[in-house]
Formats: sequence, structure tokens, C-alpha cells
Amino acid sequence: MLKHLLFLLSSLVSAPLAAGMWPAVDILSIASCKNGIYGKCAHTVYYRAGSSHTVYAPERTDDGLFQKDEVIPYGIHCPPNSGTSFAGCEWQNPGSHSPMPTSKCQTMSKTGAEAWTLTNDSTCQVESAQFGFHTGAMPGAECIVFGKGPSKDSTSIISTPWGDLSADMVANAGSMYCVKPIPPSETCFIELPEGDVLDHGPLSSSDASEVKLRLNINCGKNPELAFVLGGDNLILGPGIITKLTKVKVSATQFQIISNLRTTDAQPGDYQASSIVVVTPR
Repeated sequence: MLKHLLFLLSSLVSAPLAAGMWPAVDILSIASCKNGIYGKCAHTVYYRAGSSHTVYAPERTDDGLFQKDEVIPYGIHCPPNSGTSFAGCEWQNPGSHSPMPTSKCQTMSKTGAEAWTLTNDSTCQVESAQFGFHTGAMPGAECIVFGKGPSKDSTSIISTPWGDLSADMVANAGSMYCVKPIPPSETCFIELPEGDVLDHGPLSSSDASEVKLRLNINCGKNPELAFVLGGDNLILGPGIITKLTKVKVSATQFQIISNLRTTDAQPGDYQASSIVVVTPR
């Protein structure tokens, strides 16, 4: 599976990147796996993660379940399942189910709104080395989400700007919260012939603009596209909102449409991002 960060740009004032942003691993792949009694590609699974990026996140104001400032890349472990419904899943600390962090990832406070605002020196990078192994559920359950929770052992719930997320819920939510890797025997490619930027150009303080981007894909006979974490509604700044929609043109092509609206916005440069994932069906 190949993912791209989708950047939306216009010429209005840039908000601080640390505010309303949250780290995410945009590329996660299964490096190797074996078939066995637990199912296809569910035995001795090794993963490899790409770099992490920040994506737009809701501005949460409560403390969450865990009053701490450390943000950790948690991985999901699910026991053997059919591959269509997952149960008994847990969030696991970095190691076998998620990459080890390599840089600072910390919020400005343990409580309140600043508990979800990254410090200016937090880059939240992770190791790109292979990690694992895992044996359990078939592909489709496991993924990586940055959040707050216990520093040791496993947990059923972690706190994020999207709420307090249970491992079972995220495992069964497709690509809504994270990138779900596919077996190495399956491949998905995205080509962005027009670039990976949706540029709305100069706009007035109260205005509207529509920009389209076409994606050429090779991902099975009936591929599915999803916006991960950044979502399809992005707030670039005060009074600047865009709505992303997807249109399936064919089995080999999607179109993404950005409808941006400004209302009494201040001059400057704004940007936001969303991770786009295509999976085979």
C-alpha cells in the first residue's frame, strides 16, 4: 500500500504547526510474514514503518484518561481472528507492534487544551528499521497510532485528540484512524501526475474555491480510498475550512475535490494535510 500526504494551500496566515497538529505514521508495510493456523499472513509478521508526519487534529480541551505529556507510537495486537471482525485487541508499547521513537514527542502540558499541543521542538520521528515479530490476527487489524497511555505493558485504551480510542474500535474502523498494512503479496500504487499539492491560490477574506486532483492507481479490481486521521474536513485556520470529497472515476482512477471557504479570514499563508490511503478490495 502506498500513501501520500495531501497538502492544501492558499494564501492566507499560517497558524503554528504545533497547534491542532498530531503525529502519524504515513507509511506502514508488512516486510514479511507466513501463513499458518491463524490464517493468511498472520504468523511471524515483521513490519517496517516510514517516517512520521503531523496531520490536522481536532482541538481537544479536556485532559483525557491519562494526564501526562509524553506521546508514544502505540501498536495494536489482536488475537487470532477471521479477518472481518476483530476482538480482544490491545494497544502495545513500542517494540514488537510499533517502531521505537527516535526523537522528542511531547505536549506542552499534561492537562487542558495544551495537553494536545506539541512542543515546538517535538518532531516525533520513529525508527525505520524492521520491527516485530507478531503472530495473531490476519492483516487489517494492526496499525500505529500516536497517543497517551501507560509507559509500560499493554492497555485497551489510549488518549488522542480524536478521543479515548479502544484498540477494538480502531482495529475494526478500517483506515479511519491509521494506516493498515497489506500482505507483501498484494501491491497498491498511487500516481500523482499533477503533484501532491492542492493549491487554492490567492483568496479574499470571504471567498470560496474548488480545486481537483486526479489520482491514478493500481490496487486490485475494486480499490477503496480513505482519508486517514487528517480526515475530510480540515480547518486551516480561523475562518478557513475545506471539505475533501472523493469520486471513484474507475478501478484505476480517483478524483479528490477540495472545496475551501473563507469567512473573515486574516491575510497570510495557510496549510493543512491529510493522509490518503488506497486499499484493495
